[in-house]
Amino acid sequence: HGTTRRRRRRRSHSALVTRPAIEDMLGRGGETNGVWDPLNFGKDEQSLFRRRVVELKHGRIALLAVVGYLFTQFFTFPGYLSPSNGIHFSDVPNGMAAVSAVPLLGWLQIIAFAGYAETKLLQKFNGNPAGDVGGDKWQRYEEPIKSQKLLIELKNGRLAMLGMTGMLVGERLCALFTQ
Repeated sequence: HGTTRRRRRRRSHSALVTRPAIEDMLGRGGETNGVWDPLNFGKDEQSLFRRRVVELKHGRIALLAVVGYLFTQFFTFPGYLSPSNGIHFSDVPNGMAAVSAVPLLGWLQIIAFAGYAETKLLQKFNGNPAGDVGGDKWQRYEEPIKSQKLLIELKNGRLAMLGMTGMLVGERLCALFTQ
């Protein structure tokens, strides 16, 4: 009943604010049984587009984080993490404990690379949909396969965000109760 009232309200303001994008948005159904936006973050197309770009970006980062977290549980790179400080990769513990083991200059390099990637490498190309930052060298798909693959990426990214959070919370709880 509340959603029909909300939809009516959206339609009555359609002359002022363009809302059809949220109603037709890929990935809006299934888990949330429609559009779930209690704080009205998607109040216009521009803010909705920004939220989708950020969701895709965070999902991709979480996918990499899950792979990295699991990779370090089983494999260790040979050689030095920091030759000037004498730190080998094998000296770095797994999980959250690795944060304090990486030297400050290492974190500055990571932050500088992330800033460069954010501002230069991964900028949205004009006219491309959210998340389409690969340029001409990446595989391109035609509809309906393109929408299907984007939906798969959205759902896997959402799952990876929850999964990474669960792994970090589980690690902290185990550390608290095993001391």
